Amino acid sequence: METPHTRRTSRFAAVKHGALLAVAFTAAQPFALATGDFYEEPLQTLADYLRLDQLPAKSIAQVLAETGKPEREAAKIDFQAELLALPKKPGADALASLEKMIAAARAAADTPLLNLLHDVRELFAGPATAAESAAYLEWRLEQVDRFGVSFAKPKPGELERERPAPNPAFNAEIERQAAKASPALKPHWLYLRGAADWLGGKVPESQVRFLKLAADFPKHPRAETAMLMALRGAIWKTRKPAYTQTDRQLVEGERAKAKKLFDEYFAKYPHGHFYGDALGWLGAFAWDGGDNGTALRCYAQQLDLPEHPELSDSAAVMIEKTLSRLAADPRDAALAEVAKHPAAAQALTYLVLNTSESDNYNGKYDPVDEVRGWRKKVLPRLAAAISAEQKLYAGAEWKPRYLAMLASAASGAGQHEQALKLIDSAGAAVEKSDDLLFARGVALHRAKRPAEAATALQTLLEKFPHSPLARGARLRLGLALTDDHRGGAAVLALQKLLPKPAGEDKKPDAKDEEKTDGEEAADLSVEENGQYPILSGIDANQVRALIDTLLNFAPIAELDAPTQNPKLDPVERLSFTEAIAQRLLAKEQFDEAKKYMTPAQWELTAGPLARLTQAAHAAKEPAARAAACRKLGDAWAAARGTLLTYPLDTDGRRHEVYIDFAADAHVRRAASAPFIGATGNVALDL
Repeated sequence: METPHTRRTSRFAAVKHGALLAVAFTAAQPFALATGDFYEEPLQTLADYLRLDQLPAKSIAQVLAETGKPEREAAKIDFQAELLALPKKPGADALASLEKMIAAARAAADTPLLNLLHDVRELFAGPATAAESAAYLEWRLEQVDRFGVSFAKPKPGELERERPAPNPAFNAEIERQAAKASPALKPHWLYLRGAADWLGGKVPESQVRFLKLAADFPKHPRAETAMLMALRGAIWKTRKPAYTQTDRQLVEGERAKAKKLFDEYFAKYPHGHFYGDALGWLGAFAWDGGDNGTALRCYAQQLDLPEHPELSDSAAVMIEKTLSRLAADPRDAALAEVAKHPAAAQALTYLVLNTSESDNYNGKYDPVDEVRGWRKKVLPRLAAAISAEQKLYAGAEWKPRYLAMLASAASGAGQHEQALKLIDSAGAAVEKSDDLLFARGVALHRAKRPAEAATALQTLLEKFPHSPLARGARLRLGLALTDDHRGGAAVLALQKLLPKPAGEDKKPDAKDEEKTDGEEAADLSVEENGQYPILSGIDANQVRALIDTLLNFAPIAELDAPTQNPKLDPVERLSFTEAIAQRLLAKEQFDEAKKYMTPAQWELTAGPLARLTQAAHAAKEPAARAAACRKLGDAWAAARGTLLTYPLDTDGRRHEVYIDFAADAHVRRAASAPFIGATGNVALDL
């Protein structure tokens, strides 16, 4: 983020002789240390993290969940019973029953079951006689487990049954059935023979069988299914054995053959049953070839097929990966394609604002300045592409998101006033949109209007406590409050981002979003197959470091302000008063420190320390002064672990806040101090 504006000179006075010197005030009880794995990111300091100005984001899946149609629940169907009853039903009724089953299987994204149901539908829609259909259906249902279908779901704790491995005897049985079948039924058996090879890992052999089926029975319902499987085989053949999505090793000679097969499929089945599946594989073909625009279009078109919910999850995953590649190589044609798909456009905008890398595929961690410069170049180009498709964003659902995208891009490029004008043009809709409220908060903060920024962010948290942006908004709120000279309020806001200590029960009147902030504070999405990860959570260690910086360097008057609230939790009050007391004692301002301590705390150690300090200053003779100083030093050493509950600087606190970098805590604190407005040579004072 941009460095906050320079504060009043007294801000640095609060740093001088800072509370880091108050090492005597160790907790009387053992200090609870953070546990769990430490996720070492390239940005290891709070200063780097703040300078990067990394904003929270919504993934494509979250955008789709907010803007798409409500998910349909899968119907409760006894598939085995329904399938067994099909031969007893008239043709039209049987097909209607199959369509209901297919819709339910799609809603449940049960691919093996869908494969079976498509086969049976084509059986009843095809030219086979009733007797042939009944016999085939009986055999298929007896062998469903060989093709990955299980009607009996595992009981809790029970392992799912493994599919029996293909074997020569089973394959020979299919061939015998195919040899004696009529032309109406033969394609079903031939398809199963190809499927057996596919499941047995013999992809080239299966592709030959599928292509022959489609060529020999071009008008049979199974021909399209065979063509789809032939396409999948063609994709398989274009990839070398060592292929991965991060290292796409291809067989170039096979790609031309695959492209020809795709052209044939779409020419023959422009509205086929498996059009959506074929789109996904065409997207994979384009992805492999680095054609990100085409890949994105294919996956986005899959999302536009409402009758195929089974495609949506995988399509969203691949859109995220494609956007990640686009971000690393943002060509204008690809950005123009993104703009044609509003959900993808919003996801890419957030990805650019969120990522810590300008190129996730260059084999190095990109410097902060390089990432910030990349953002300032990419965001205006993306905004221009989105503006060119304004008509697609004219509806009530997308207009606020459209303005938020343009405003975020403008602010990210340094044009904060332009961003605020765009947001204001939404009128009353601003407070109904978490995207616009967050964009407003960020733009106001960057425009040096922290009080207004804090108001916008607080409104977002009140109206949208479960928004994907909420935790990031609370972090920004803490920074805005800091810049508005409300350091104590900033600490209170930031503390809600930290996980609650083990065993600490939630208060009955606590707000739900406070629990969410705490319990999910450290959640990060997993980076998969090399794409840019969306940081959906907040790094709790960075939050601890920011709170630590505020308690050590924020002006005492700001830390004292929350203590004037009679409703403040007593434990939270102590975390402020004891921090203030430590800082004042370290500067030998005993009379001021006494105001923030209980009589018992004062009389136990601080009072005697004050008197010994006074005696050391009053001693005139060198020998007497030396003796008084030795006595004072012994008293400070004896005070360790006996006075206050919330120490500012101990080995335990350094480790809790800075984990593996505890030895450099003073350096990290000094580097972070300017971000809360501390000026001057902080490092020298530490």
